[in-house]
Amino acid sequence: RGMIPHKTKRGQAALARLRVFDGIPPPYDKRRRVCV
Repeated sequence: RGMIPHKTKRGQAALARLRVFDGIPPPYDKRRRVCV
């Protein structure tokens, strides 16, 4: 469907909820890796 419309209130709310990490975030860096 394409990209999120960031100019709308709904799109801004969706992007505010989105969290993106480069690598492995702190709570999961010590945990054992599992293939799903």
